[in-house]
Amino acid sequence: TATTEIYTLSLHDALPIWHTHAVGLVLGNVSYKFSDPFWSPVLDGIDGELIRRQYRLLFALTVEDLKHAQQRRLLSRSQIDGLILVGGLRPFGHTIGVERTVVIEGGDDRLRWEDPLRVDVIGMEKRRAIYRLVGHLASLGRSRIGFIGPSPSRDERAFSFPHALAEHGMAGDPAWVIESSWAAEDAYAASLAFFQENRQAIDALVCGCDTIAIGVMRAAKECGLKLPDDLAITGFDDIAFAGDLEPSLTTVRVPKELMGQLAVRRLLDRIADPEQPPIVQTVPTSLIVRASCGALGASSAGEGLTGGAMKG
Repeated sequence: TATTEIYTLSLHDALPIWHTHAVGLVLGNVSYKFSDPFWSPVLDGIDGELIRRQYRLLFALTVEDLKHAQQRRLLSRSQIDGLILVGGLRPFGHTIGVERTVVIEGGDDRLRWEDPLRVDVIGMEKRRAIYRLVGHLASLGRSRIGFIGPSPSRDERAFSFPHALAEHGMAGDPAWVIESSWAAEDAYAASLAFFQENRQAIDALVCGCDTIAIGVMRAAKECGLKLPDDLAITGFDDIAFAGDLEPSLTTVRVPKELMGQLAVRRLLDRIADPEQPPIVQTVPTSLIVRASCGALGASSAGEGLTGGAMKG
């Protein structure tokens, strides 16, 4: 990414023989900092696990913060024992080192797809979750299913979607795959353009995340589509207010705090033994059925059925 090209540092500290009992955190987008509905619980998990392990979080910086040399100096071994990168950031060169770094991925899977793997990655189970979403929609009689989200070259949800359709005997249509960022406003604009030209083309839309689903719901309603009668919508993540939307959002629950906890546990293991080979850990996900998919018995104001956990 451009970030890693800009912030290649030259902090060749002599390796101290003591531990600082402190770690650092760098977030990949300024909007993540303590307010993002997905990343905020992840940060809570990091903070709680550090307290339990008697470590402290020395800093939580964004990529924008690293424009300042004073902030970049914090990324050295004299200040911290290890570093957690949040949001799919790639490791920076010549800082704490990849052997003392853990990355938490959310919407960009390219780092864990690298061969060879260079750094520990904490992610979420996506492929089976998409298979289960498509299967659930098919069981409700939906046969013209589209997808909206980032490119398949970046995210496993988009990559898995056509395979999930094939698994359930549906060919799909490339025109029903809409590319969008994770932002609700971008999803609104992209889906609005689609609905204006293809109002009756699809009867269900799988959204790459809950914030995308929020934008899609707004666009669908503006185009006169009744939810879920005309269009079933599903999300991914189960952010805090997903059940309060109208209709309440069928989605995939991600144990976000657990992702933060696992990142800390892996980082402390790596601090104790930096020579360990890097690994990928994925947290299990589960289907949460609410009203937006049109499932019988789902209430517009609460949770319906809960699917079993799917382990990666």
